[in-house]
Amino acid sequence: SQTGGTLLDIYEGNPMLIDSGGYLLMHADVAKWVASHTSTANEANDTDGTTSERSIKLTTGTTSGSRASITQQGLDMDFSKPAMAQAKTRIETLSSLNLRFGFHADNVSSADSNNVNAALEVCTATNNNWAARTGSGTNKSAEDTSIAATTNRTGLKIVHHPAVPVTLFYIDTNTVYQKTSNIPVSGGSGNANIVRYSLKNATTADRPWYAYNTRIRYTTLDKWV
Repeated sequence: SQTGGTLLDIYEGNPMLIDSGGYLLMHADVAKWVASHTSTANEANDTDGTTSERSIKLTTGTTSGSRASITQQGLDMDFSKPAMAQAKTRIETLSSLNLRFGFHADNVSSADSNNVNAALEVCTATNNNWAARTGSGTNKSAEDTSIAATTNRTGLKIVHHPAVPVTLFYIDTNTVYQKTSNIPVSGGSGNANIVRYSLKNATTADRPWYAYNTRIRYTTLDKWV
């Protein structure tokens, strides 16, 4: 490295080599999130009858087009700095649904915006693969990772490196997917949506999605004295 400076300066100058941030753990308790839904959708705490694992269960109910979401609010996220979001989720039925998890992610019931964001999604109207989505603030795109979604518990991780710029998407033990188009390198999330899970059905049947513990790491745009 030729960056010099303090140890943290060196780390930030070599963002692909080391992640020096701390993590904030978000518990699987719907009361710790801002829940929102339409029509017959809902969000509730759930305990697995086999493993006793706790999760937040997002459900659509039996009205087609119903949307459930949980959002973590906080201090404004700085997209010019490295960030990481990690989750474990489980899809109950992999058909007739659209779901999304990530930083400053749009609700799946809304039109996709150019807002700064980085998210993983499944839209079975397209195929049953995970897609990597980003918005730069002026444009947006989603790319097929060619990694098939399943109904098993699935580890998800999004690692944002604006200095490169690249966003890395990890899905279980599959090869990391690297996205380099429309990567946000500036701007903020605002405080109403740091990270979000969002689910919508496209059938008159329920399409539950389980969100286990979530952890995030990001730098805030707010000034600390």
